[in-house]
Amino acid sequence: MNVRSRLLALALLAPLCACEGPWYSARFAPAPLEVELRADGEPSAQARALLTVVGIRRAEKDVPAQVVARLRLDNLGDSPLALVPESLECVTGDLVSMRAPTLDQDPAQPLARGESRVWTASFPMPEGRTPEDLDWRGLNLKWTVAFGERRVTTGVTFDRVFDSYHDPYWGGMSLGVGVSVSN
Repeated sequence: MNVRSRLLALALLAPLCACEGPWYSARFAPAPLEVELRADGEPSAQARALLTVVGIRRAEKDVPAQVVARLRLDNLGDSPLALVPESLECVTGDLVSMRAPTLDQDPAQPLARGESRVWTASFPMPEGRTPEDLDWRGLNLKWTVAFGERRVTTGVTFDRVFDSYHDPYWGGMSLGVGVSVSN
């Protein structure tokens, strides 16, 4: 293979090396975070929440960048348990609130004893802001559940982890290109 052919091959491979995955490299811990949910004075109102920050999804066409989180609720008591969707809130380390999330499924149906359900919530960036404008050292997620008519609000904070690159979409994939020119 002559030098010209090798340079042409390199030029054709270069765009592949510059691709970005759909996620920013930020990871948050713990993953998952477990929270006990109870209504004071009501022993039948018991539940567990598991939360994970999936990541920060890059903007696409008409969809802004967004924080993606998952919430699992397990009803451990006898009272019906429901997620109050309008209560979901995500706040960055510099106390900037994301916009109201979209949920991947409707939370209208309450959970009976022993039932579990998982939601994915996508919190769009505030109007006119990009991920580069915000402090991602931590994220606070707040939500409310209803045990029948009794509401319980909880908030938890996740810390950003800087130990290594991890992309929830591409995983640990890497691509290397080497060029050797000899006479």
